[in-house]
Amino acid sequence: MVEKAVILITGYDKKAVEDVVESIRDISETTGTRLYGPHCLPVKEIAGVEIRKCRIDIQPDERVIKKLFEIKIPEKVEVKVHLRD
Repeated sequence: MVEKAVILITGYDKKAVEDVVESIRDISETTGTRLYGPHCLPVKEIAGVEIRKCRIDIQPDERVIKKLFEIKIPEKVEVKVHLRD
């Protein structure tokens, strides 16, 4: 069984990143799953574009993992999910 999912959210649109983070928080609240974070890293500027990164750790079960993959991710945001046991 998966003990922890590490979710890395990266994007250059602050609102889009915050929306994805909020979607993950909602999933955690509705399923009663423990959530750690978000831990947002300092904003990096690359070629005049501000890059935002956040990390969320969550203790998932099958329902949570399914719901995570159902989130609509804007084109301006990249989400990586690492499952750890």
